[in-house]
Amino acid sequence: VAYERQVDRLLASPHHGERWGRFWLDLAGYADSEGKREQDLPRHHAWRYRDYVVRAYNADKPYDRFLLEQIAGDELADVEHAPEITRELYENLVATGFLRMAPDATWANITGYLGDRVEVVADELDVLGSAVMGLTLKCARCHTHKFDPIPQRDYYRLVDVFKGAYDEYNWLKPDVRPGIGPVSQDFVSGRLLPYVPAEERRAWEAHEATISEEIAPLKQALSQKGDDPVSKVERAQLETRIKALEGRRRPVPQIQALWDRGEPSPTYLSRRGDPFTPGSLVGPGVPSVLTDGKTPFDVKPPWPGAKKTGRRLAFARWLTRPDHPLTARVAINLIWKHHFGAGIVKTLGNFGKTGSPPSHPELLDWLAREFAARGWSTKAIHRLILTSATYRQSSAVSPDRERLDPDNALCSRMPLARLDAEALFDALLVVSDQFDATFAGPSDPVQVRNDGMVTPTATDRGWRRLIYVRQTRKQIPTHLENFDYPQMNPNCVERRDSTVAPQALYMMNNAMVDRLAESFAKRIIRETGDDPARRIDRVYAVALGRPPDAEEKQAGLVALKAIAATLSKESQDGDGLKALATYCHAILNSAGFLYVD
Repeated sequence: VAYERQVDRLLASPHHGERWGRFWLDLAGYADSEGKREQDLPRHHAWRYRDYVVRAYNADKPYDRFLLEQIAGDELADVEHAPEITRELYENLVATGFLRMAPDATWANITGYLGDRVEVVADELDVLGSAVMGLTLKCARCHTHKFDPIPQRDYYRLVDVFKGAYDEYNWLKPDVRPGIGPVSQDFVSGRLLPYVPAEERRAWEAHEATISEEIAPLKQALSQKGDDPVSKVERAQLETRIKALEGRRRPVPQIQALWDRGEPSPTYLSRRGDPFTPGSLVGPGVPSVLTDGKTPFDVKPPWPGAKKTGRRLAFARWLTRPDHPLTARVAINLIWKHHFGAGIVKTLGNFGKTGSPPSHPELLDWLAREFAARGWSTKAIHRLILTSATYRQSSAVSPDRERLDPDNALCSRMPLARLDAEALFDALLVVSDQFDATFAGPSDPVQVRNDGMVTPTATDRGWRRLIYVRQTRKQIPTHLENFDYPQMNPNCVERRDSTVAPQALYMMNNAMVDRLAESFAKRIIRETGDDPARRIDRVYAVALGRPPDAEEKQAGLVALKAIAATLSKESQDGDGLKALATYCHAILNSAGFLYVD
């Protein structure tokens, strides 16, 4: 019972969404910049989509609704004519950021011609196929799929599904400038919409009005000043005060979104994938292999008089049918992978002929049916897996298990797992008492140091979780880069898991890790006092979650004494802080801290 209660407690934690939301952001190809060619211009509002994902996982939003909002959120309700932007309307629009995450250089005229636009659409279909459908759709862009039953016609039918929003002949460029100043309700700039929740909008307007009120008398006073020396000095002072107040203005609150604009241009099959050599005309549809061949793809306007095609909404509803052959299975496989290190189908984004066959097909089918039957609740599936005998087994390797299941393909034992980049960074913050738990909001900036290292910027309380650190495509935090964070081009279905020398060198030599080790030592001193034995016990409890055995404790005491003796020859270390910090640094570099066994 205690174990089940612990599972429920962890699933209810607000940190659950931050952890599992990160996995989805990989699938979506999340980035805080456009990331094409030599320039990597910022996406000032992408963080809203990140926060939407975190909230969705915390609230256990049903997965079918989660997909519906991300694929067709703008077609779920008439936002343009709503008397007020409610939280639900806002969520629907922010969710469509899923289809805005691919690298996109079309903001510039030189990189915004037809071929570049088509590449953006192709990347988004690649994200959709790999993350949600488990299909290598991009293989059918230039010709009929060589392995799976996906004709080229079906690829361009999917392109036509998205044509109401992604029309290469009626293109909306990404807006990479932070908007400052007033904005009307019907304002549309690039791919940004002003439809934030009413309370946020009112707060922004009040803030801007207050600044304007403070500036008005200063400007009036400025206009009355003459050109005599008394320099002009008063004018300069007024101008400085006005400039300071103007600097407090906030960007217009906007959403990076996708929306259907109705009446798209026709879609033609592109011979060899070249948009300049059109073939036959196609209409919207889904891959025929996933249908019964008898039911037409039924598209209607989402509401009477809507200036929207309704195509993405029809597609999303087809995709989230309880009897869909792929959607639930792909989602379950991804959940399984993050609990056991490998999916039931090892090729997470490829359920086709060239992908790996499932190791436990009946289990995958049963879990997929349970997923739909339990209201598409991801927390219900987590609970089911976490309380199973398979998950709760030991990671010990017996001779029989090694002989019968050498690769652990049959899940005969729990695999050893190294902390990924985010978990390691966050764990360093927690043990060192430098964890700022502030939830959501704009991404924290990074610093590009003279030595080339890219480090997150600290807050007044320490550092926030790595999910909240700005992640541009070309200035990735060094910690992420060393620990296998992928290039999002366009997304990442599965990160590689490398063990290379730069990881160890980073943990040993990085100034931030050294600073955190010292903060860890200060925490231990506050909590234990001067007793070296108590210090060793507490270091193990905080960093490794267990007490040291007799041999480890003795080795720790010997090490602390030896380090202190060495340091006493070089500098004063009266309270043993430097010696303890060195010891803590070593523990943070240990396999016990870096791996979950």
